Amino acid sequence: MEWISSQCLEEDGFLKDPISPRWARDVLRFIPIRAQFLLSGNVRDRFPFPYSPGKHTPITLTQYLVEILSLRGYDWFLNFNLTEGLSVMASKAGDAVLARSFFEKLCDVQFDERGFHRC
Repeated sequence: MEWISSQCLEEDGFLKDPISPRWARDVLRFIPIRAQFLLSGNVRDRFPFPYSPGKHTPITLTQYLVEILSLRGYDWFLNFNLTEGLSVMASKAGDAVLARSFFEKLCDVQFDERGFHRC
C-alpha cells in the first residue's frame, strides 16, 4: 500500500474529508494555542487515514497523530510507552533514522536495537 505523502495530501484536504474524526480536526485547530492534549477513551482503536483520494486505511492512534501533525509541518515525534520507554516515530513520508539520530544527540539517549530507550 502506498501512503500519501505530505506533498499529495494537504491539511485542507484532510480537514474537508468527511471521514476525518472530529477530535483530529480539533487537534489541528488548537495546536497553535495548546501545547498538550489528553486523549482518552478508545485509544487502542484504529482510525481511517487517507492514502489516496477516497481511500482510507486504518492506523493506530499514535501513528494517526504523527500523520496529521506532519501535515502541519511537524517532522519528528517521541512516543512514550510505560512498559518499553521512549521510541521515535516518523510519518510514513519521514525518515525515522534521521529522527532517531536527532533525538540521541539532543536528549543524550541511546535507543536499543528495537528502537526503544528505557527510562
